[in-house]
Amino acid sequence: DPEENLGLAFGLVTAAGLSTTFGAALVFCDRFFTLANNEILGAALGFSGGVMIYVSFVEIFQKSVTDFEACDCLWDGADEEDSA
Repeated sequence: DPEENLGLAFGLVTAAGLSTTFGAALVFCDRFFTLANNEILGAALGFSGGVMIYVSFVEIFQKSVTDFEACDCLWDGADEEDSA
């Protein structure tokens, strides 16, 4: 039942939105920028970029391949006839 996870989904979306708001609010805090140096910011950007690449190429790509294989409307079997 899709409504069972409605509260969890709403909570996760709210937490993501609040964490984005908190991160954006740090821009206006002068103390944050005095504590952060180029090495820390570079490491944080590298880590977040790595997470984005992982999610894009591992999670989403595997799901799309599975969905394309399950859909019979995209392939008409021409590749199988060419290889025979």
